[in-house]
Amino acid sequence: MKRFSWSALIARYPALFALILLIVAIIINFLLQPNLFAGDTLNSNMRVFLPLILLSVGQAIVILGGGIDISVGAIVSIVNTILATRVGLEGSLQAMCSTWQFHCW
Repeated sequence: MKRFSWSALIARYPALFALILLIVAIIINFLLQPNLFAGDTLNSNMRVFLPLILLSVGQAIVILGGGIDISVGAIVSIVNTILATRVGLEGSLQAMCSTWQFHCW
């Protein structure tokens, strides 16, 4: 009878550990926030996390293509700094958008 080995299992399925961590994180989040899968909660979470998800997917594509692009973090930091400064000066995101004549949400 073959002996069970975590290292052999992880070597054969490299994404298994990440999948297990994702499942554990979802279970913990569901226990802490029972309405995690409600429509309005999912909508709210996607609005908040979608820009970060898109950046992560783009960065993953660059890395899988054999390159590395470390400028993404710097650009995100600069944009967040400028946005936080402008929101602080204008008082709210809606006031900032109306001042600059942008359509925000």
